[in-house]
Amino acid sequence: MVTLAVATLAIVSLCFSANAQKVDRITQLENKIKLAEEKVEKAEAKVNQADSLINVGKELEKEGKQEIKEAQADEKALIKAFDNEIAPIEKQLKSKDRDDVTAAKNDKKALENKYKADLKEIETRYKAADRKIQTGMKNIEKGKEKKGPAEDALKEAQRSLKELEKALAKASK
Repeated sequence: MVTLAVATLAIVSLCFSANAQKVDRITQLENKIKLAEEKVEKAEAKVNQADSLINVGKELEKEGKQEIKEAQADEKALIKAFDNEIAPIEKQLKSKDRDDVTAAKNDKKALENKYKADLKEIETRYKAADRKIQTGMKNIEKGKEKKGPAEDALKEAQRSLKELEKALAKASK
């Protein structure tokens, strides 16, 4: 009888310790799953950041190209206007009246100075648009450089999370 009681006590204590170990194992797996989920979230954030860099870069590049088109149109219009305004002055320079010639020279000089200033402003717009395009291209490049490793890290974190979830399901049975 005493042996039976001791044997029963030993079996009960083994069951409790096995059950306690199972609970500890499940708790450990749950903690690991939480950490793995955090890793997945961080990896997703890095992928999103890389995508954002690429999108911003594309948008900058698009804006820069549009600004270049606008500057080209303005430059073309400026050249046309200059040609239209200089033609009568050139005719006036061929006049035999000295006063007309002097006035024409002054008008031509003033028109050329205005043309150069306007052209300089357009050139500044070209440079600004080009800088925008270059910045966009750099952002796209940075985004692509960051996206590859970030996607790899995301895949690894997701794979690890799935394995831990499978292990938890198996341990819970």
